[in-house]
Amino acid sequence: MRYLTINALVAAIIALAIPAGGCSKIRPTWDESTAKLKGAFSSSGEKDKETDLPKEEKREEVKRGKYACQQSDAYQLFIEKSEIRPSQVSPDDEIKHTLDYSLCAPSDDFTIQGTLTRRIVFKGKVLFKDSGIETFKAGKDSIKAEITIPERAPTGTYTLETIIQFENTTIRRSANFFVKPK
Repeated sequence: MRYLTINALVAAIIALAIPAGGCSKIRPTWDESTAKLKGAFSSSGEKDKETDLPKEEKREEVKRGKYACQQSDAYQLFIEKSEIRPSQVSPDDEIKHTLDYSLCAPSDDFTIQGTLTRRIVFKGKVLFKDSGIETFKAGKDSIKAEITIPERAPTGTYTLETIIQFENTTIRRSANFFVKPK
């Protein structure tokens, strides 16, 4: 009889433990200590691939560029591309985010300051967010950042939202990347 009571007790404990453990959801473990951001708010400082000139010198050639900016007192900021490379990563890898923009402005030395925010969203929840002041320069330029994926990041599709706010304007772009099993 005693053997039967111990077995019944063990079975009851197992029966109670399975639903509790089996139904719990894996929570993403992104926080300031596990998701690292490098070079978050700086222009690239790289050479242009077409001309092999520093980007700052190349900027002189593309001031008015694609948007046929006309000389006026008004200005307009365009986001040309928000891109993540590579598009598939494993936990503990890095993604590189490139934000290409054009600022049509009254003069070539014109700048505006705004807040650049990056948010990583997974299954509707914001897992990581960073924000800072960025100076946008007339012409075309890029802002690059590297983000380390936490080693315990669950498999799935993530969205990197980029939000730029200046004066009364908000510009949003997003790009997806996939975290594959390690």
